Amino acid sequence: LLARYCQRNIIAVSPDLAEILKKKFPESKVLTIANGIDIESLRRNVSPHSTNDNGHYHIGIAGRLTPVKRVDLFIDSAVYLKQHHSELSIEFHIYGDGPLHDALQTQIQSHQAESYIQLEGHCDNIHQKLQTLDALVMTSDHEGLPMILLEAMSLQVPIIAHATGGIPFLLNQGRCGILVHEHTAEAFSEAILQLLNKPALQQQLTQQALEHVNQYFSAKSTAEAYLKVYKTLANT
Repeated sequence: LLARYCQRNIIAVSPDLAEILKKKFPESKVLTIANGIDIESLRRNVSPHSTNDNGHYHIGIAGRLTPVKRVDLFIDSAVYLKQHHSELSIEFHIYGDGPLHDALQTQIQSHQAESYIQLEGHCDNIHQKLQTLDALVMTSDHEGLPMILLEAMSLQVPIIAHATGGIPFLLNQGRCGILVHEHTAEAFSEAILQLLNKPALQQQLTQQALEHVNQYFSAKSTAEAYLKVYKTLANT
């Protein structure tokens, strides 16, 4: 109880987390400061994202292979899409490692999907891998403000993500990526198909994403927000 009133400020990285914190701490103490990213450095060190022009698509997911990430749902979505649209030339890539690796490998094998779903393991050059994708998918049960989406936005990689936690805030309520509200394989596969069939939508979303991340999620804007908090504390 004492801790609730000793803190001067509590920082949340997204509005949804701020609302959770306000249930435990005085509302006046809770501030929202989003994670920041060094956009210029990231873009300078990674080759530009290229639009698919050969009819063969690459869809990916990146993160720890843990239950909350719902990589099993990503696999189910891939299988559903291939079953209902066998004419598509498409591969699905899972970047990351973790305790569910073997279970996910078994799931892929049970669907006989090894030819189009690959467990890529831990990846040191994830930013280069992002640039090869036609879409980055996030199927998590819940997220705060995932850095991998900030990085994808900065690199203008199209995003499809579950509308949960801080993701709608990050994607500007769907203006910077496709938000999936139904947490099902069918809904994710339909979102992937929609994106692949609409190159103009891809360009619109990725351009708006880059502008949005530049305006609200740059390392500079985050540093300035924290500096403002520190100055306020120093003067009180």
